[in-house]
Amino acid sequence: MARGLIALSVGLGLGAVVLSGYAFARRVPGSLTSDNLGSLTRLLGWSLALACLTTIALAAVGMTVLAGRDAASRAALLLTAALAVTFYGYLGSWPAEGAALIAVPGSHPVVPLGQVSWALLALAAALLLAGAVAGRGQRRVPWRAILSPLTALGLIVAVASGCGVVALSGLGAARASTAAPIGIPEIPRTLGDRVAFSLTTGYAGDVVPAGPGFVMYNDGALVGYDGTSGQPRWRFPLQLLPNGCGVDDTRSTGTAPGAVVVVQCLRRVDWLHGDSKDPLLVGLDAMTGQVLWANDQHWFMQGRAVLSPAGVPVLRGDDLAMLDTRTGLPRWVRPLSEDARCTRDQQVGSVERGVVYVASCGDTAAVHVLDGQTGDDRTIQLPPPTDGTPTDDLSYELAATDADVVAFLVQGYRTDYRALLAVRTGSGDIATVRHPGYPVDVASFRSGQYPGPVLQLDDGVKPEDFTNLYLMARNLTIHARGVRIYQAADVSTRQRWAVVGDHIVTAAAMGNRDQNYAHLLVTVSADGTTSQRPSPCGRDTGGIVAAPGSVLVLCVRGKNDGYDVLGLR
Repeated sequence: MARGLIALSVGLGLGAVVLSGYAFARRVPGSLTSDNLGSLTRLLGWSLALACLTTIALAAVGMTVLAGRDAASRAALLLTAALAVTFYGYLGSWPAEGAALIAVPGSHPVVPLGQVSWALLALAAALLLAGAVAGRGQRRVPWRAILSPLTALGLIVAVASGCGVVALSGLGAARASTAAPIGIPEIPRTLGDRVAFSLTTGYAGDVVPAGPGFVMYNDGALVGYDGTSGQPRWRFPLQLLPNGCGVDDTRSTGTAPGAVVVVQCLRRVDWLHGDSKDPLLVGLDAMTGQVLWANDQHWFMQGRAVLSPAGVPVLRGDDLAMLDTRTGLPRWVRPLSEDARCTRDQQVGSVERGVVYVASCGDTAAVHVLDGQTGDDRTIQLPPPTDGTPTDDLSYELAATDADVVAFLVQGYRTDYRALLAVRTGSGDIATVRHPGYPVDVASFRSGQYPGPVLQLDDGVKPEDFTNLYLMARNLTIHARGVRIYQAADVSTRQRWAVVGDHIVTAAAMGNRDQNYAHLLVTVSADGTTSQRPSPCGRDTGGIVAAPGSVLVLCVRGKNDGYDVLGLR
């Protein structure tokens, strides 16, 4: 009996070493890039090393018992040590923190495997103690006793336990669904009048064109929809994100076949204090919904809602980087220029082939344009005000970006100076926009709502009988007559206007008294002429997004009633 107990004990120990080694080898999910895994590596490394030493000790004590010598006290000491490590593995904070570090899509249950391996080692030590007590005074051939079928049985039981842990870790867990690639429909060039589909959502601020349609959140998941039919194609449950990591922003790199959707969630971590939170970025293929990568290197996403295919601009303190859209790895990392560190609330925009930011320090101001592939920095000096306002009295706020154009609102701290500068980053040409008013989209950069190709130039405090619009890519200011915009907080700034073909369209226009103050769907031509028709939202205001296959109208249905997403064709 003693021989069987000892053989089984050694087999369980060998199996525990196998599980610990597997956990160490699979500690980093293939999709994850992180700077935080040092503690997990040390945890699993120590676990593997101690498991090896414990198994060697099991075999050594077992051979001592089989040689006829009393080793019960040593077996008891080994059991005590194994139990102590086991209890720490299940109750200590280090293993729990290590599991949280890799709680991303595609991760393996390596911490539970390490915990089970020590439970098996504790069981092995208990069997060894029982064998030591039962085998007192009995003499056997040590190696023949240890290398027996019961040793193999113990190894099999341990490995089966590990397989059970892996299987159980997937029970009840949320599962993502993916889709097969399809053709990408064209973005409509005219505003249709037929409602092709209707969807509901709790919040429409994150409706973003992506791949062959658009994405939005619904029923606790990010869902990719077919832009023609409105049918869901793939689903990414938010439960796959780490516990306590709340979704903060969602962007895409466009509607091409290789486009990517990037989700940013924020979580509180121990090394940050106060209200500070740490970001985690997850990249999904916009066509299939497959998780491509996760980046946990403390980068915050920058740029507008639909980013350039050149990459994902990110900011971390004073460091700026461009992430590859398919791998999530930084192509390059550059420190912000010294003069940029004088700038209040640094803002970074995404342009056609890279990233851009403005830096002002003292009596100089310049736009920095960084190439998306190489990170090469090119500067465009901004001219001083023509009225003699000192440059060091000015603030530069990033208002909007489109193609290779970036617009900055320039204001005086102590003066009434105000101007809107449009900088074409490719050629370096700078234009001063007429009738700047107060661009409503500036506030969207502060709140994370990044505008599209149309910049509304009126502050919208009081509805007027006209609206001034600036078409970024064409450097064209349009005076839209007979258009009154209702500035509803429920409609994201970037969703108030959309470019459809050669026209600009809004669903946030408000009719006059004769029209019963109903909301209108308004189309604005380049010469300022407009056409109006009743909004499909009825008396509710709405946003508008041009996506492949249809133009989406986002109807606000009241504070607690969510949104209707209507596809016009």
